[in-house]
Amino acid sequence: MDERATNLPAITIRRMHDAEEGSARALAGRAFPPLGNFSFSPPPHTLLAEQDGRLIGAVVPEIFELPGKRWDEDRRGGVMLWLMTDPEARGSGVGRHLVEAALRFFEERGCQEVFACVEGSNTSSSNLFASHGFTILPLREQLRRYGLFGTSLLWFRTYRFGGDVGTSSGHVLGRRGRTGRRFSGGSARW
Repeated sequence: MDERATNLPAITIRRMHDAEEGSARALAGRAFPPLGNFSFSPPPHTLLAEQDGRLIGAVVPEIFELPGKRWDEDRRGGVMLWLMTDPEARGSGVGRHLVEAALRFFEERGCQEVFACVEGSNTSSSNLFASHGFTILPLREQLRRYGLFGTSLLWFRTYRFGGDVGTSSGHVLGRRGRTGRRFSGGSARW
């Protein structure tokens, strides 16, 4: 067994403090290509992963009104945005801790459904979400569950533009629960 893996300090997940926005942006700069972090502006509810006083990961859990076919439905959905790990900490369980903390965040706030939008070539994230019960939410199922207008709103709220309709940006939408086929790492489509 690798000795480095057996002597790692504990990973702590906590909410971002007001003065940490710059540190979170710097993490995004290390975790994503240069233009990937350009649009990252962490909201106050961003969850941070810390190890030995060093910021090593983050996720932005967003809550939104879940679209439905009926206007009288009052349901909440959650989406995990900007899941990131410092390149030096990848493979040490940071992503797992962040996903589990975000799932608790959504559960505590009464979210009925939780979503993730992942770049199709991101095998690590696809496998991570699959291990937490996320499956692909095919376009046909989106339309059945939310209607055309509701699906458009869902795409807007989850930052998923394209995919199954031929204008793929390489990002695919997944939902926690048994709605479709299991994530498959390395696949451009879930």
